[in-house]
Amino acid sequence: MIDDGARRSFEDQGYAVARGLFDPEETAFLTDHFTRLREAGAYPGDVVGVEPTSNDPLKKYPRMIHMHRWDAVALDWLLEPRLAHWLTSLLGGTEPFAVQTMLYFKPPGARGQAVHQDQYYLRVKPGTCIAAWMALDPCDRENGCLEVVSGSHEWPVLCTIGADTSESFTDITVPLPEDAELVPALMDPGDVLFFKR
Repeated sequence: MIDDGARRSFEDQGYAVARGLFDPEETAFLTDHFTRLREAGAYPGDVVGVEPTSNDPLKKYPRMIHMHRWDAVALDWLLEPRLAHWLTSLLGGTEPFAVQTMLYFKPPGARGQAVHQDQYYLRVKPGTCIAAWMALDPCDRENGCLEVVSGSHEWPVLCTIGADTSESFTDITVPLPEDAELVPALMDPGDVLFFKR
């Protein structure tokens, strides 16, 4: 069940965390499954190629996208009833439309992704995109956890500027207002962060 605090957080701040939504066995299975898939090579729709001998950890283990189109495990996760229940509840009873799966590997020494708005890439109309981001490893400040900006779900899509590609694997970011604060999403394996935009 979703408590009122999570619902209020989502409405007011634009995000909420479902702690322990997936158990350790499920999380370990998914970690092993997708690691083995990535190590096996490239797939339809991969955004970048796999370069096993590269010095860049993100070229050895690049992110995977749209796995649900060719992998039954990814499709089952995308349509998982626990995710659907949370999303439907957070949306006030509106059933979500699932459109994308993506998995990020972030090996030691890998660059992260600069601050961005998912809506910039997906351009969802009507409404907006909502992510269900699940941690497969412990996520903290030391290893580079995802960060959110409270209240940014109310912003329009911002014009992009150049990003520091020594720290980001993408070359664009968005300029944040001076009073905006990046909030680290500290998560354990199996936690799911739901966020708008």
